[in-house]
Amino acid sequence: MMQNRLRWGLAALIIVAADLIAYHESGGALRVWMRNYGHDVMLPAFLYFLQRSNTPAYVNRERFMIAYIVCGCAAFEFAQLFGLYRGTFDPIDFIAYAVGIAAAVFLDRAIRKSGKPAGTSG
Repeated sequence: MMQNRLRWGLAALIIVAADLIAYHESGGALRVWMRNYGHDVMLPAFLYFLQRSNTPAYVNRERFMIAYIVCGCAAFEFAQLFGLYRGTFDPIDFIAYAVGIAAAVFLDRAIRKSGKPAGTSG
């Protein structure tokens, strides 16, 4: 279990590093995409793994994390819509959030599967 927590924490750090590097080192269309949607894909994935590494074992982590991140991202986006947070409301951001969460869940399942001994299932 501790090994997976370390993997989840490492995944969160890698996502943040990739986000920052892609944004600051890219140019042209990639930089525009990163500014508009890249962060919206990477932030939910980062939050998923950060929280995954800190959530108690008794919580159904996957469903809890998905609900937690969806609610957080939606709240952030609607705060922009109503002028409570600086930024521009963009409904396409919801698609980017979903892509980030789906990628995180897919990677999470791969991490958990890689941590199981050979011949085990589930």
